[in-house]
Amino acid sequence: MGFFENCDPDQRFTSSKFGWTPRGRFALVFDFDQRRAIKISMTEDIRDEDFIFETMAKHLDSGAVHSESVCIQVSSDGNELIDQGSQVEDDYTMIPCYWTRDKFSPDLPTIRRSDLIELDRLGLQVDRVAYEVAEGHKKEVAFKYLVHENNIGPFWEEINCVIGIHSRGPHPNIVSCDRLVTETVKGTIDYLNLELGIIHSDILSWNVLIDAETDNLLLFDFKSAFPLGEKPEISDVDLAVVAMSDVITRNLGEVLDCESPYEVDGAQLLAAEVWDKDPEVDLDAGVSEFHRVLKESEMRQRLIMAGQPSMAWQRPSSRELGLPENKRKVLLANGQFA
Repeated sequence: MGFFENCDPDQRFTSSKFGWTPRGRFALVFDFDQRRAIKISMTEDIRDEDFIFETMAKHLDSGAVHSESVCIQVSSDGNELIDQGSQVEDDYTMIPCYWTRDKFSPDLPTIRRSDLIELDRLGLQVDRVAYEVAEGHKKEVAFKYLVHENNIGPFWEEINCVIGIHSRGPHPNIVSCDRLVTETVKGTIDYLNLELGIIHSDILSWNVLIDAETDNLLLFDFKSAFPLGEKPEISDVDLAVVAMSDVITRNLGEVLDCESPYEVDGAQLLAAEVWDKDPEVDLDAGVSEFHRVLKESEMRQRLIMAGQPSMAWQRPSSRELGLPENKRKVLLANGQFA
């Protein structure tokens, strides 16, 4: 199950319809792990999604529900599976409308779904898969697929966005979790925002993959991308600050304090004293160094977006002083501290 082994039920399931049948009340639930819709019925009025999702997970994960079943009936407390069926008239699954090959560039490489070997689940509609590139040699990739009809619009926009980016040639991203990571994130944001005119709008830690061969971290998931200037209230730089805070502290919930990550002001988060490094996180530089690079990135892009000149100042050589973690400082060659 991968991602779905530790996710919350509402991350795995979604309900789209409630109604009544001779069997009682029912809810139509889509399972993103097993990629199918199942109608669940019981005598009681069921509108508590938490109860519905927990009941679905219990019976699906136990193997009690057959792979071909499209409807189940459970007891009022959800503990007993009373009946199940695979009748066509009970199948509410919507079939996504896939586009024909002629809708895409003829130069775009293709592969058959049957040639992909599923290795792991990375998230909703995203798998880690492998396919054979030469005899005895396999390549691992992230495979994003469409199984839910509500995603057709964003999926189409994402495909076109990704094709447009890659038509400009490959763009290397992040090397490792240190200053080079942040600087490369900054360069990637500048490339998307200022060269291609694209706002990713979802640069968060769960939208970054690790290339096992090169050790690069690669940005993906462009379903929320939009043209530069369309939504000025959303900033990739602010989201990069949130992502780095998540990587360093591993305590994003407390850092955000119930606020959506998409509404965070990067400058305010950088100024907040909530950047306590998680003991299990191994950084090649102090937290203050990450702060410095993020602040430079934020200021630089604000100047460029405002049409003002921006200069990249060369930093003097430096040496880290042997101070406790919470008081760590770097001595610059010009006599200043950072």
